[in-house]
Amino acid sequence: MDLVGLQTFEMVARMGTIAKAAEVLHCAPSNITSRIRKLEHDLGVMLFHRHSRGMHLAYDGRTLLPYARQLVQLVADARGALEGGGSISGCVRLGAMETTAAFHLPTVLRAYRDHLPNVQLELSTGPTAALIDDVLNFQLDGAFVAGPVGHPGLNEDLLAEEELVLIASNRYADMDSLFHAHAHPTLLVYRAGCQYRQRLEAFLYSKGVTGVRAIVLGTMEGILGCVQADLGVSVSTRSAIQNISRTYKISIHSLEPSFSSIQTVFVTPKLIRESRAMSEFRRCLTSEYCGAASLGRPEECRNQDDSRKTAMGMDV
Repeated sequence: MDLVGLQTFEMVARMGTIAKAAEVLHCAPSNITSRIRKLEHDLGVMLFHRHSRGMHLAYDGRTLLPYARQLVQLVADARGALEGGGSISGCVRLGAMETTAAFHLPTVLRAYRDHLPNVQLELSTGPTAALIDDVLNFQLDGAFVAGPVGHPGLNEDLLAEEELVLIASNRYADMDSLFHAHAHPTLLVYRAGCQYRQRLEAFLYSKGVTGVRAIVLGTMEGILGCVQADLGVSVSTRSAIQNISRTYKISIHSLEPSFSSIQTVFVTPKLIRESRAMSEFRRCLTSEYCGAASLGRPEECRNQDDSRKTAMGMDV
């Protein structure tokens, strides 16, 4: 078992196909195949299941992946320490809910890039359930999801206490007029696995609204455009919607506390030693995300703000 083989294995696991891994590693696909076969031979196990659409990890491959990632990252850290006077490099793979990615992360990512320009950042979006699976399967180093999650295989850091609100066309001053016009409103939502969508469905069910249909959209902009056109209703956090409510002709409606209260948490896998790049991202996240989330910040963030204000001679 050699480092090149482990690096190749990690890249194929990340990209999902030999061809994509070869493109990133700048070598022939046949070389990638040879390295994977040699690693499997050396270990005496099958690391991948092969199929027509690519490759996915076998059981032993899933077992090896966190160790391979740690070794690859350790080498990157060592190289950075020797060649760059202690500079940090490597790759941080993140996932986030669409709303979080659009409204809260840009400030965080900009600050991190300015702090560590040699670290490659990768960000993918998706519903909470899919993101959690990707973290547990070591496809992501961390993800911003709706919480609480409470999974034994994950570290979970609370970032914000959010309030979910129902959004509809601005034709409706209140929910009574909305449901009078649409006894069975269409839901404008992300795909299954989205916690916000589940809360909206539960709220409507509690109001006796059944038989609703859903239109699945992939972006927040798409959802807001359809809400404005009165194609249906959706749900989002108040902290996100209040900043753009003037851009779209929409109305915002409060939900009952049992449906509106939700957390945004950052989850990471427990089994993996955290890289220097990831440790620095967490430090950046602690300060920048608290500043980016304008409502519903957790006590830790408020305490940080209070400490900064006290140091500046401000009343808190």
